[in-house]
Amino acid sequence: VVLRDGLPPGDGVLVYPGDVYGRPEITMLTSVRLERALAGLADAAWLEAHAALHGRDSARQMIHKFLYRAPNAYAKACVAVDAFRDACWSTL
Repeated sequence: VVLRDGLPPGDGVLVYPGDVYGRPEITMLTSVRLERALAGLADAAWLEAHAALHGRDSARQMIHKFLYRAPNAYAKACVAVDAFRDACWSTL
């Protein structure tokens, strides 16, 4: 990995070399971007599993209840996302 100078924050790098960031025992450090992408993929898989067992309408209701009611009314706190994950898990 070659780090380039002069790039703005959010330059798209998903992993960083550990030794450059003071963690020589770790070969690669994952970025927050990659961690959030992986969490989103896991959430989608849980929602798909819920829909397979309980139907798409039930999955839509879970989204509406916990995450997204309208373009200006969506989950803005981790607590809501955690509650969604707990609810999905409890139905599987």
